[in-house]
This record gives sequence, structure tokens and C-alpha cells, in this order.
Amino acid sequence: MTAKKRSRSRSKPAGLLPKILIISGIVILIAAVFLLKNQPAKTEAPIDNLPETQLDRYLENHQPVFVFFHSTTCQTCIDMMGVVDQIYPEFKVQVGLVDVNVYQTWNEGLLRRAQITNIPTQVFINEKGGRKTVIGGMQPNDLRAELQILAGGPTRGD
Repeated sequence: MTAKKRSRSRSKPAGLLPKILIISGIVILIAAVFLLKNQPAKTEAPIDNLPETQLDRYLENHQPVFVFFHSTTCQTCIDMMGVVDQIYPEFKVQVGLVDVNVYQTWNEGLLRRAQITNIPTQVFINEKGGRKTVIGGMQPNDLRAELQILAGGPTRGD
């Protein structure tokens, strides 16, 4: 074999390497685009619908408000969500509701502000800013009694 023939056979594999790298790069790029495209969209609450914004609006307008801190993973919270769904509609005209899922990242500031350390936690705030906090689940009649106070029943001296 002559020197020319040896040199050609050695240069062919070296010429394949850049092509393989380019093709590999394109495949990786396509895979990355496909993965990013198929990721679930991040759910971010619009600023006007943030629970903290809702709470501030009720407080600024001196409206009574029921703030419900919970998650969708603890059983007591799930039970309490059923109680709220059952009782709150009777009071929705007179009392605002701020529903706070503690595991949604946009609620972190409100959790710090309200110093929430246990769930479920219910905070009842009257039109004067007086507050009552109940930690743990509530029976339907107990929730109804607290909401009745906020709706204009007997006033709390806070």
C-alpha cells in the first residue's frame, strides 16, 4: 500500500467525527425542544387573583372575611374543605372568602405574614379588623356560628 492510500483511509474516520457530532447535537436539540414543549404549563395566579391581594382588598374595604389555609393533601384539610363547601355559600354575600392552598408558591408571603404553621387554619376577620383563629378542623355548626358572627350576628370585641 502506498503512502497516499494509507493517508486517505486514516482521514475518512476523522472526517466522520464532525458529522457524528453535528447529528448528535441536532438530535439532542430536538429532544430538548420536545421535552420543554410537552412540560405542563406553570400555573401562576394573576396578581389580581392572588389570595394576598384578595385579603388586602377585603381589609381595605372593611369587609368581613374568612381566610381558609389548607392543602389538598392532608385528610383534615380535605374534610374541612367539604365543610367549607357545605356552609360558606350561606354567607357568601355578607362574608368574603380567601382560599389559600399553602403549597402554592405564590402564597408564601401570605403564609409568613399570617404566621401560619399548622393546617387547616381558619382566620375570621371582622369589619373592624378583629380576628379569631381556629387551628384544625371545625364542625359544620361551629363554622356556621363563626360566619354568622362575621355576617352581622353578635360582634366580637377584638
